[in-house]
Amino acid sequence: QTQISLLAIVLKIASLQPIDELTIATYTLNKKEAFETLCQMVKSGHILKLNFLIASSYTFRDAEYYEFLKSTCLKLSKSYEIHLTFAWSHFKITLARCGDDYYHIEGSINYSQNNMAENLIFENNKDIYDFDYNFITKIMNEQTNKALEIIC
Repeated sequence: QTQISLLAIVLKIASLQPIDELTIATYTLNKKEAFETLCQMVKSGHILKLNFLIASSYTFRDAEYYEFLKSTCLKLSKSYEIHLTFAWSHFKITLARCGDDYYHIEGSINYSQNNMAENLIFENNKDIYDFDYNFITKIMNEQTNKALEIIC
């Protein structure tokens, strides 16, 4: 078996063309490799808009990192299009819109380095992209849902 990383896939996509909008729904988002790299890609213009829907279990799994995610995204949102919502979820979906390409990545892989024996679907399919994008962004923007924590 070979280990695969969602970050490596995103980096490959961005090396071919700028990512107009990247939407990530995940349970685990590794700080050093994934989160900081994605933020740097926003700052460098490789990602124009970044949406995170992250498991709210970080409030007790890693409270310090949870606060770091919130403060970093809030600070970045003043200059860049970055959105962060915490929700009680276990989704693992990545959507990358690049011009006329609509990449949909879904499976059991988190944004971490512990990716052995995982499954993954990767396709360029606008219909499936739109379906998941609408599903995720509806969750991210549900202002009246008290189970959500919309940061920015």
